[in-house]
Amino acid sequence: ANYAMHAAAEDKPLKPVGEWNNSRIVVNGDQVEHWLNGAKVVEFERWNDEWENLKNSGKWQDAPDYGSAATGHIVIQDHGNPVSYRNVWVREISGVLRVEVEDDYTCRSPASLGTVRLEG
Repeated sequence: ANYAMHAAAEDKPLKPVGEWNNSRIVVNGDQVEHWLNGAKVVEFERWNDEWENLKNSGKWQDAPDYGSAATGHIVIQDHGNPVSYRNVWVREISGVLRVEVEDDYTCRSPASLGTVRLEG
């Protein structure tokens, strides 16, 4: 999901507690896709009129700079509940940024995440 702006599909293929989900976020220029367990659950365009209207009419209306940066940090949330992440990768492939959480590779150190450029 795009927090407080674009909700994930109602029929998203979420695995039950105790099983690992695979998630992939693909950013190609202004286009953003979020995949969950092989299914696209969110797709939106950053900074277009729809995006601006959603930002300015909801949770972020008093945060004028929200989402405006083309570079930044990856933030993983837990909302105060126990949560586990493994195999978090941030990589740029031919100008396309991919953020992946996979369950079939050896974990990389969190120090490898750092700052990423979010434009294609």
